Amino acid sequence: MIPQMYFQQHTIRWRGRMMGRRFPCRNLLRGFAGNGLGLGPPMRPAVTLMEVLIAIFILAVGLFGVAALLPVGGSEALEATKIQRAATLGSAALREIQVRNLLQPFQWNTTTKQLEPLWYWQDVAVQDLSGYRFMLIDPLGVGAARDAGRLAEWAYFPKGTTLMPRLSIRRNLLATAPLSSTEAWDLFGTQERDEAYYRNPDYSWMLMIGPMLPNQTSPTWANCSVVVFYKRDLDVSKSSPEVVVALDGTPTLNEEGGGELVLNATADTLRNRLKPNHWLLLYSSQWCQWYRIVAAAKPSASGKWYVTVVGSQWMGASQPPTHVLLMEGLIGVYSQIMEVDFSRTRRLELFGRK
Repeated sequence: MIPQMYFQQHTIRWRGRMMGRRFPCRNLLRGFAGNGLGLGPPMRPAVTLMEVLIAIFILAVGLFGVAALLPVGGSEALEATKIQRAATLGSAALREIQVRNLLQPFQWNTTTKQLEPLWYWQDVAVQDLSGYRFMLIDPLGVGAARDAGRLAEWAYFPKGTTLMPRLSIRRNLLATAPLSSTEAWDLFGTQERDEAYYRNPDYSWMLMIGPMLPNQTSPTWANCSVVVFYKRDLDVSKSSPEVVVALDGTPTLNEEGGGELVLNATADTLRNRLKPNHWLLLYSSQWCQWYRIVAAAKPSASGKWYVTVVGSQWMGASQPPTHVLLMEGLIGVYSQIMEVDFSRTRRLELFGRK
């Protein structure tokens, strides 16, 4: 008879083997449950085909969302680069103006008459400029109009108005001819080089000179605005480079600067000229100012354009703006008060001739 003590000890040992990993039937039972043969690996947790399809769908939606953000991010990065380079070019142009004495009238050349060489030694008035409060130095525009044989059409800025004459710069102090198109790019375009060391003429600028206040009578000090473009449209054979649009009613420009504009236009082609952070020119018959675009929208497909702008307070209170000038690629305007002296005394100080 088996002692009771021996039976209890072996029973405990048998139960321990059944519960432990050393019991061979444990994996065998798992095998039967997994593949029905008992010959494969142990059974593991898994997912159904429906769960796999749902996971793939969720992953695809996320990847499509990320892919949709890539063009938007690239566009925003390009706009940020434009603004940064425009600020650099604007500050450099303001220094270039002072170094080259571009604010002295003897440097200018009108589109209707070439100034005589060394006329600035004489006590004579600036030809073709009397009666104008604003002037635009735009050798690129003048050169493009001359090359296309349309100089008379582009003699004033904006095109089709008589608000201000469009000027160029004389080739040198002894020449009557203005800068050619190539020479104008050397001075009023960027000098950047690409990887092949070719010039990248994407950025260019022009200079607008005007009084600081509407009632200013002395032209000694003027508000000089450097207008920076990105890929400026210089195809003067068409009317698209400078589009003038009438305002619908009097705009609401607050004292802090900026406000709301309603354009008397419904064309969708204006969308590229009304981009946020681009600039436009508000003007009346006697005054004009630059404003930065904050937002622009049309309530309906056939509706008018509503534009929100920001800028300095409109100074011509007696004459509210009536029109707006829109130019594609106008990405920056940088202004500074500078001295413009038309007197013979100043010319003698510069050149020392008596």
